[in-house]
Amino acid sequence: MKYNLFFLLFGCYLYSQTSTVPSGSGTNTDPFLIESLSELLWVSEQVYGGSDWSLDKVFLQTNDIDASNTSTWTNGWIPIGGRTSPSVASTTDQTSQSFKGKYEGNNHTISNLHINNSLNYNGLFGSILSANISNLHLIDVAITTSGNKTGGLVGFSRNGKIYNSSSSGTVTSTGESVAGLIAQNNNGTIDSSYSTVNVFQTDNYLLGF
Repeated sequence: MKYNLFFLLFGCYLYSQTSTVPSGSGTNTDPFLIESLSELLWVSEQVYGGSDWSLDKVFLQTNDIDASNTSTWTNGWIPIGGRTSPSVASTTDQTSQSFKGKYEGNNHTISNLHINNSLNYNGLFGSILSANISNLHLIDVAITTSGNKTGGLVGFSRNGKIYNSSSSGTVTSTGESVAGLIAQNNNGTIDSSYSTVNVFQTDNYLLGF
C-alpha cells in the first residue's frame, strides 16, 4: 500500500505544474516581470482563460528561463495563445484567445521548451494577434506534433511584429505549416530575427520561416 501511494504521488508530481503570479500590473510603466517558468505558465493560463485578457498588456522578461521541466508535463508546454483550455486548441485563426500584448524578452533566453501533442497552434506562442515580441531567444526547443501551425517561437501570427528574436532546437510535425521560428505569418513583420531549428515535416505540407 505504501509503495502504491508513493508511485501515485510521484506520478502526480511528474504530470503537474504550478503557476505563479508575477509582479507588475501589465502597463508600460509597470509591466508584468517574468523571471521563471511558473510565471510564464501563468501568462499562458490567463490568455486561454480570458477573452482578450492580454490586449495591450506589457510583459518584461527579467531572467533566463530554463523550461526543462516541461518535458515531464502532460503534452509539454501549453502555448501562449491558440488554446481555450490546456488540452483544447482554438478552432479558428481569429480566436479571442490569441496573445495580443507586448512581450519584451530583454535579450534573455528560454531554453529546453518541450511540446508533445496532436493539437494545432504550437510554439512558445501558439497564436498572436497584433502582438509584439522582441529581443527573445529560444534555445533547444523540442516540439513533436501532428497538429497544424507549429513554430519554435510562434505557431500563427496575424499582424504580429517580431523583432530581434531567434530559435534553435528541433521541430517535428506531420501537420500543415511548420517552421523553426513562425509557422504561418499573415500580414505580420519579422525583423532582425532568425532560426537554426532542425525542421522535420514528413507530409509535404507548407513550411514557414
